[in-house]
Amino acid sequence: MQNYLNDVRTYNTRRAWPRQGKCALLVVDMQNYFLLMASPIVDRVLLLLETCRSKKIKIIFTRHGHRDTEGLCPCYGYGRLVPVSCGEFYIMDILDWKG
Repeated sequence: MQNYLNDVRTYNTRRAWPRQGKCALLVVDMQNYFLLMASPIVDRVLLLLETCRSKKIKIIFTRHGHRDTEGLCPCYGYGRLVPVSCGEFYIMDILDWKG
């Protein structure tokens, strides 16, 4: 895997010039449930959020959960379902998603 990442390194950087009012940052499923899995990228997400906020770029957070988990396959996604009634359903506090 490491060799592959080195091979594509030159293609792995994108320069973007987002324009206020013409774009938004979409943050998908950065919920408490995925904190352990997402921990390697949280710092980068925080940097993106800070940059977008400083440029007044709109930020949209999404989250995924289930109101009724009965009858659904527990092996869906990361290993189990995320009921909307539990704390794991909410966006990670560290992202300051209300800010």
